[in-house]
Amino acid sequence: MVGKKDNHTALSSTKRGLEWLSQFSVQDQADAHNLLKAVRWVSENEFSKAIRGNIEKYAGQSEGPVALFIERELRRPRGTIQRFYKESDFRPIRAYGAALQPVESTRTKRREIGSEGVLATIATGVVRSDPSKYFLNPSIEEIRSNKIRSFLIVTDTVGSGNQASQMLDSMWKVSTIRSWCSGKFIRFGIVAFSVTELGKSVLESHPSMPKVVFSIYCPTIASNFVAEESKRMFSLCRTYNPIKDNGSWDFLGYGGHGVLIAYAHGVPNNAPNILHKRSARWMPLFPKRTTVEVLGEMNTGEFVIDGQAVLKRMGQARLAASKWLSKMDDDGLNMVLIMSSLRRPPRSVNAISSRTGIKIPDVDRLLEIAIYYDWVTKSLRLTDEGYLQLSYLKKAKRVREGIPKRVDFNYYPTSLRAPVKPI
Repeated sequence: MVGKKDNHTALSSTKRGLEWLSQFSVQDQADAHNLLKAVRWVSENEFSKAIRGNIEKYAGQSEGPVALFIERELRRPRGTIQRFYKESDFRPIRAYGAALQPVESTRTKRREIGSEGVLATIATGVVRSDPSKYFLNPSIEEIRSNKIRSFLIVTDTVGSGNQASQMLDSMWKVSTIRSWCSGKFIRFGIVAFSVTELGKSVLESHPSMPKVVFSIYCPTIASNFVAEESKRMFSLCRTYNPIKDNGSWDFLGYGGHGVLIAYAHGVPNNAPNILHKRSARWMPLFPKRTTVEVLGEMNTGEFVIDGQAVLKRMGQARLAASKWLSKMDDDGLNMVLIMSSLRRPPRSVNAISSRTGIKIPDVDRLLEIAIYYDWVTKSLRLTDEGYLQLSYLKKAKRVREGIPKRVDFNYYPTSLRAPVKPI
């Protein structure tokens, strides 16, 4: 959903957010404020609704029952990944028994449960809604007796793809599962709220060939800001990095991704260190990656995109300042954000979603409309007509209505703009 003016609190307006911003020098505070405004907040309600919807979407395209597994950190005894199920010691080798626990702390001294606890609760609700279709962490005997045909790993964010890949590796070590997959008796899937392009590519290249279902491409510094501005953001994160700089890109978080997303249940370790790492001189916004300090001030419903802020980040200050912005409906604003995003590479669905925060289904739907109306080519480049529409909107003083909310093939509009009342 795109916002005009709304009552949702921005992270930069929370008490902790203001304290965090005050740590920057005067000359860096504007960039720090823009960085914080780019962090995508995901409420508990939005997250739960999206994960459940993605599970049901995957299951709707699958034959037979679906096994749900919660992504979690796995132990590595003797330096090798755990096998997900036990196997017999004699031939023919046959898997048996229970799966690894869906929620388990790998630390012996500190019992900490991360996002897997939240995901397990959501998955349990899905199983209870249709116990003949879904099974949570089933044993090998349950898989055989119920003829389960799909293995679905559930997570919140796919950043580097390493942890989900380790889950797949753990299952792939089981000879029985490899045999089932080879015989096309089962297939694998990953469900997430957000993914990075790299993480998605890593998972799809796994021998199990999982299908990845998600809501949005994960926003990052590189995807959210134009070239010169992104360089300033990188410099900001390095300059104020609370951890000793070892010359790598680790100041952007695990894997150097610099993801800009915060869930009500926590922040991924792929986020910049200045957001979640502490030092003697630095107080993070999300201590130890928890959001508890800001949770009480943030919205609990669907995320509302700040269209004006998104346009500014994409270097479209004139569009962002236009008076028509508050007059357009959600689809109209979404369309303008998508078309503005296509003014620079990369030009792909994932790049559009990451830059704008618009969910993948809406990006696909609106691109179909834009291509049909000849504002965008099939190779996702703006046409001359598309550029004209954006140019007009920079000048328009008033817009009375937005574009149609769905394609109507009996209607042939000549302009994105609504008619302006004659003077």
